[in-house]
Amino acid sequence: MKPRFTRRLLALALAVVVAVSAGACGKDEPATGTVVGQLVKVTYLTSFGNLGRDSFARVAERKGFFREAGLAVTIQNGTGTDGVIKVGTGKADFAAVDFAGGTLQVAKGDLDVRAVALIHTKTLAAIMAKKSKNITTPKALEGQMIADFPASVVKLLFPAYAQLAKVEARKVRFQDTDPKTLISAINAPDIDAISQFVVGKPTVEAVAGSDVTMIPYSDYLTDLPGNALWSSGRLLRENPDRVARFRAALMKGLAYTIEHPDEAGTILHEADQTVSAKLAAGEVRLMASYVGWQQHNDPGQRETALAKLGYIDQDRIARTIAILQGAGAIDAGLVPDRLTMWGLPPSPPPQFVTPPPTTASTGPTPGTKGPTP
Repeated sequence: MKPRFTRRLLALALAVVVAVSAGACGKDEPATGTVVGQLVKVTYLTSFGNLGRDSFARVAERKGFFREAGLAVTIQNGTGTDGVIKVGTGKADFAAVDFAGGTLQVAKGDLDVRAVALIHTKTLAAIMAKKSKNITTPKALEGQMIADFPASVVKLLFPAYAQLAKVEARKVRFQDTDPKTLISAINAPDIDAISQFVVGKPTVEAVAGSDVTMIPYSDYLTDLPGNALWSSGRLLRENPDRVARFRAALMKGLAYTIEHPDEAGTILHEADQTVSAKLAAGEVRLMASYVGWQQHNDPGQRETALAKLGYIDQDRIARTIAILQGAGAIDAGLVPDRLTMWGLPPSPPPQFVTPPPTTASTGPTPGTKGPTP
């Protein structure tokens, strides 16, 4: 990518972030690049189902952040790392997918997709088991049956994790499971553990009816980011303004969610009444440290922390590639520019103003036939 084009994208993205933030302060006109009275339709995939970790998209929708950016967003439930495949093949415009898992999919399928924001600063991938199973160390995974699903980042990353954690990967078995019943599989008699994200522990314990032990991948895959926001290379080339507006609105939703976990849980429950608002809020609280947000008494420090949400460090991406290559997960030759279109600068701190009341959702957002150009 030529430096001049990169600088133009950076300037455009920053201008859009400022415009969207200003929209939250009461401006009536839509964000730059939209037609007055119209909203551009886009489709977004969550990382996995409708869980607390993905509630920030529903929050951005309910709080009007997408609308202020001139976007009408259809939120659909994702099913893991295949989200980047759907983005790359035009079945969705945006998706939240684990960065390392997305990288493996790009390397495997030569997909024209790019990460435009990091949602989590380190990987959330983990394996959980009932405490009675006594799976407390990586080595204890040998000889066990782990319930997972085909597009799971936990399964995709396991060979790399096993190499670093000194686990004989061939002695660990994975059983394909329907994503909708993955958590309840922890109670199946032939299952020893399940794949999960670390923030899902409260939900897993509620379903298991007991304490669970957790083997987090971040203990060994120390420099891997967690979920990232992915867009297609085509959309970035043809309409970078739309990507920048969506990114800014979603990051505002993420910031608001971290600051208001109980409200986020309620919003998610109202969108999908099968979700427990309490458990969703618990996931959000556990997720706070993974998005780089901490409570600060000093207003300046707090604003600085909020402003860094989503920032992509190219050196960090290079190290991630090196880790995956060193573990034999991907071949040599992949470079950061192949995975990220730009390294967006820190956004201005979001200004949270209570928007006009909106009608409460009564169920999941209905799906669409595909993304709108």
